[in-house]
Parts: sequence; structure tokens; C-alpha cells
Amino acid sequence: MVDGIWKPIIWKDEMSVGVAQLDDDHKGLISILNRLGEALHDDGDTRAALTLGFRALSQFMRVHFAREEHAMRAADYPGLAGHHPQHVDFIEEMTDMAARFEAGSDGDLLEDLVLYLRDWLINHIMVEDMAYKPFLSGNSDAHRAARDFSAANR
Repeated sequence: MVDGIWKPIIWKDEMSVGVAQLDDDHKGLISILNRLGEALHDDGDTRAALTLGFRALSQFMRVHFAREEHAMRAADYPGLAGHHPQHVDFIEEMTDMAARFEAGSDGDLLEDLVLYLRDWLINHIMVEDMAYKPFLSGNSDAHRAARDFSAANR
């Protein structure tokens, strides 16, 4: 945030990893982040925003990470072994923040969450995920794996 004012993140073509389902997942993350960012300046219930935010992130990101890694395996992406721990770290960070929330620590938690997600989005998607783009974007096996992925079948 600049000067404490939330500026929504707008999807741009340069954010694309070249696989439609993964791009759609990233757009979904941006949507969740923007809703949480807007909640920073609403006079609404911070607990309600955090409850919805943690629920959405928990479900959404687990499915996204599994889909992304499934596509990476299908493309024989050599960086998967280094990429997976970043997903684990993200889930652990969300689990820690959710535990703080459940323990009654609202304080700056919404702002902490928004800042973490924004930084993670910029660093992970725009740097780490872009590293797999050349391996996945033109790979029909990766596209098929992402398209046909089902969280129920993993």
C-alpha cells in the first residue's frame, strides 16, 4: 500500500503464465486480495472480512497449488522440486495467520494478510511462476493436465 491507501491490483497480460486455468486461478487470487484490500478501508466488520478471506484462501490456494504442480509434473518441469516448498511455506503462513485470528488477534491482522498476499503475489507469480512459463505455455501435456485437473481426484 502506498500512503495507507489500497490500490487494487489489475490483471495484465504480462502476468500470464500461458496456461488458461493457472491464469484464471491467479486472477481469482487477485480478486480475493482486492476484496481484502478494500476491507481495510471499509467501516465494516474486520472479523467477517478475515473469516471469509481465510476460508477462501484455504480452499482456493490448496486446489490451485495442486493444479499448478500437476501441470508442472506433466511438463517435466525441472524446477518443481524448488517450487513446491514455496507452496508449503505459503500454506504454513496462512495457517499461522488463521491461528492468530482464531486466538482473537484481530489487531493489524487484516493489514498483515493483505501486505503478505500482495508481496507474495508480486514475488511468487511474477518471478517464480514466470520461470515455468517457457516449459508449460507451449506444452500440450501441461495444458491438458491443468484443464483436466480435479481436486477430488488428487
